Amino acid sequence: MSTTAQSQSPPEGILIPGLPNDIALNCLARVPRCHHPVLSAVSKPIRSLLASPAFFNCRSLLKCSETLLYVLLTRRSSCEVKETYSLSTLYHKPNQNQEIEKNLVLVPSPPTPVRLESFDCVALGPKIYVSGANIAGFWVFDCRFHTWEIGPNMLTARTHGEMFVVDDKIYVMGGNLPSVNPLGEVFDPITGQWEIICGPEEMGYECCVSVGSKIYVVYEQGGLVFETKTKMWEKMSRKMRKLVRSLNKVARGFPGRFRGLSVSL
Repeated sequence: MSTTAQSQSPPEGILIPGLPNDIALNCLARVPRCHHPVLSAVSKPIRSLLASPAFFNCRSLLKCSETLLYVLLTRRSSCEVKETYSLSTLYHKPNQNQEIEKNLVLVPSPPTPVRLESFDCVALGPKIYVSGANIAGFWVFDCRFHTWEIGPNMLTARTHGEMFVVDDKIYVMGGNLPSVNPLGEVFDPITGQWEIICGPEEMGYECCVSVGSKIYVVYEQGGLVFETKTKMWEKMSRKMRKLVRSLNKVARGFPGRFRGLSVSL
């Protein structure tokens, strides 16, 4: 996966005159995000610090992170050739002195236009991971710096797939495929590698949900439960299949068109 241009170490220069930079960093990391625009105007070293991974790591260690809302949605545009959908991302900018509606800001789009008729996404740490478009492409949005990265391609191109985070790994399950086997795949952000998840049988995938370390999969012929820790499958009862369908409808809301995520920064 490509990396952002920001340095992994604290910026050089005096942050607060008369204080060592490590103490100054601990002080500045406690400042609420709504004051960061003013703080960045104080000096170049502070402005550089606010855009560094070291700053966000310090906020996390001090338990000063704030939960922010990000909304991803597709916008439809028609042309003479065909109807297309482009991905847009809205960010709830923290500001204590304005109404919520005035704080919704459109953040930069991916450098390469993402054309999606359906997508899914999850938040893990400070990043949002997006898949869809019936291709193997995989996009990563870093909420700290509002930058996009192109992640490692999935092993199978799929659209209408469903994404989950289980034990700090990303699972992409199902989708509109000629044959839904492999049923899904799992991505490890630390290694940057994908791994195939094969179902025990061919199935017409319908939907799934995740609870704890288990992923509950409903398909045309029945239902299965995948235990991510042991990578084992077991049968699902008819009563549980009905519950999974209901939970999936509630969780998805606007399937393939709109998703809201909370990110701690």
